[in-house]
Amino acid sequence: MALTEKTNFISCILVVLLRYCLWAVGAKTHSLSYDFTITRLGCEVQGQVDEIAFLRYECGSKKVKPFGALGKELNGTKTWKEQTETLKDLMDVLTQQLPDLQLGSYTQKDPLPLQATMSCQREANGHTTGSWQFGYKGQKFLLFDPENIKWTLLHPGGRQMKEMWEHGRDMTMVFQKTSVGDCARWLEDFWMCCEKSLKATALPTQATRIAQPKGTATTSIPWSLHVILPCSILLAI
Repeated sequence: MALTEKTNFISCILVVLLRYCLWAVGAKTHSLSYDFTITRLGCEVQGQVDEIAFLRYECGSKKVKPFGALGKELNGTKTWKEQTETLKDLMDVLTQQLPDLQLGSYTQKDPLPLQATMSCQREANGHTTGSWQFGYKGQKFLLFDPENIKWTLLHPGGRQMKEMWEHGRDMTMVFQKTSVGDCARWLEDFWMCCEKSLKATALPTQATRIAQPKGTATTSIPWSLHVILPCSILLAI
């Protein structure tokens, strides 16, 4: 038990340190992605910001749950609620498509298990790109470029999938709107929230230094406390 608590504590420190360093050095690229898995028995979504997991959703529970320290922080934002509704709608749309999907080497009678990833990236110059990838059992079959509205076949088995969606204007619009519209906006809002939290953490230290009278010995709070204290609070929740 003690080992598990120690591991969780170290993991939390690493997450906070990573976030701090990304903003301190002005990381060039930030990303937001959602991995969808849909089978006959159920479906789930996992979300990541800069490859840090922060969200889980299972169709059975109908609830989007925050995951980890980052998820707990973002759960309080207005964007979280909008994201939740959109993810549920997307899952419903993809689930409805499942019975019609066919794969060259897939011959079973049950609907094809589908894996999809919606992602967006924000570059240092403010330009945001998005994409959708579709596959089966870890193999990528189809790529959608929403900026150019272009479908690219990555595996012969995804040809039927490509033809069905390429000629389906409604699905193309859904994939375009969510990847370069919703995803890009959520990414910006989430990182604005993180940036504000980091600035708020630094303010008390700055205020303390300003308030100290001249000639008084300065005792600064070790920077590690600003990392360890939030971790301790999060682990106690």
